[in-house]
Amino acid sequence: MSEVLSAAHRDVGVRTYASENIRHLCRMEVPGGGQIVIQGRFAYVGHQHGPEGKTILEISDPRQPKVLSRLMTSHSWSHSHKVRVVGDLMLVNSEIEPSKGDRLSSPDGGIRIYDITTPANPKLITFVKTHALGVHRFDVDD
Repeated sequence: MSEVLSAAHRDVGVRTYASENIRHLCRMEVPGGGQIVIQGRFAYVGHQHGPEGKTILEISDPRQPKVLSRLMTSHSWSHSHKVRVVGDLMLVNSEIEPSKGDRLSSPDGGIRIYDITTPANPKLITFVKTHALGVHRFDVDD
């Protein structure tokens, strides 16, 4: 740890340190950012809290990322904080957010698969309902 980051970070009362081999390029507010997957020139961001579900960013210029699309959750109890990308498919979880409702009657627990051939316009291929809490941790192979 070599340096303390800018005053903006110190204002929140937390000392943030930078590593010698990492350079700060930009800052972008993404509400409740969860898991992030980078594939090529795109970043796929899950969100810890609804109603945001997924944000797809174009990051070919890492100093000026651009929001290409935002997917919202389909139910007020849900959050969608996990994401996996394989080729032109994006898989996202749908899980009841803690303390937002009755896990046994949640209508939105499961996994969604999107066609992301055009990341600015993801298209839902299917929703696989799993009931109860929904899907939390998952992995995907090619």
